[in-house]
Amino acid sequence: MSLETALSLGSLYRKSANSKDYHELINKVSKDVDAIKKKKDAAGNLIQTTFFRLPVTERTDGSFDFQMDGVQEITDEDKIASLYYLNFKTSSKDSTKLYLFGDIIYNYFPVKNGVDEGGNYRLVGKNSSFVRCEELAASLTNTVIGQFRTEYARCREQIEKLLLSLPSVVLHFDFDGKSWYEFDGITDLINEKLLGSFVGKHPEGGVFLEKYLYKTLGGTTPGFGDQYRYKTRLFTSEEIQDLMYAIALTQKPILRIKGIGIVALPKGTNLTVEVIDKFVGRSGSEVVAEEEDAEDRLESANQSKTDEDDIFAPFTENDLPETVQYDILLLSIPSSPAGVYEVVRFSGTVNLSDFCNTSVQIVQGFGSPAMNAFSPDYNRL
Repeated sequence: MSLETALSLGSLYRKSANSKDYHELINKVSKDVDAIKKKKDAAGNLIQTTFFRLPVTERTDGSFDFQMDGVQEITDEDKIASLYYLNFKTSSKDSTKLYLFGDIIYNYFPVKNGVDEGGNYRLVGKNSSFVRCEELAASLTNTVIGQFRTEYARCREQIEKLLLSLPSVVLHFDFDGKSWYEFDGITDLINEKLLGSFVGKHPEGGVFLEKYLYKTLGGTTPGFGDQYRYKTRLFTSEEIQDLMYAIALTQKPILRIKGIGIVALPKGTNLTVEVIDKFVGRSGSEVVAEEEDAEDRLESANQSKTDEDDIFAPFTENDLPETVQYDILLLSIPSSPAGVYEVVRFSGTVNLSDFCNTSVQIVQGFGSPAMNAFSPDYNRL
């Protein structure tokens, strides 16, 4: 079952040394900056991001002191590469941009049809992202996050003025050489706050998703009234946290053909984060190039009946142990960024040739009403 496999992989990632790299809501700043630099303002100028360091010291009473007079530009590439931000949200579809804690990336510039505002902060509108998160953060008063927010409130006007001073700004809070994510227990504290937003508690034990986080689990699920939402799946609190580290993996195709994304979730003993990363970690440009190549080979297979296994070469040639099995998901990937949805899940036992042949048939028949009722089995790749 793909959910159980996702939970297992999420647990592996959550316990790894670089767990922040896999958390659903913790993002690498440089990835966003790379996307922003491709944008242009209304005058046709490419957008450049400026990085700032704001020194934060600790007072004798344990509270924080933002050294606003000490703000300096960051030019060191290694330092920039180490920056992350928290994209805090209370469901997978939450677009309100609540700012809880940590570094900020913010862009605001004119475009032909108005303005482009992005990042993990919002200033346009009635309240800023910081203010929108006040109620949710109220219970964190006596924590690192609460102390940070107290000082942030004191300096908010100056900070937000800095964010608006340039088209794209990254603001890094430097806690005597330490980044926000390096505080002991900070990720657990954030996860705990997230749990309160996502889940409900069942009276007989366990928790269930009240909002969408993974596929169709949470929110209003067809066939389940509000009083029966727990029947879709009961989790432990640990499992919900594991899920936070697995969601991106379940939506990352190893191969794409004709708008169908093929996801492989490895399962078995002796798996390591490093080996899994090597298996799924190819760049977006590589996946797109493989999609175009696979479509050409699929067309050739239609005409000459050649071996379809070749289409899945990027998929099957890997360094995972021979004993590893996989959950295979076929995802529909729309042209708009509205999200993906699962079309077919493979589970059970069938050989590789049957899986490849079946997948080609599904891709060729994409759009057919019969597809949603199709649920064949598969063996390891």
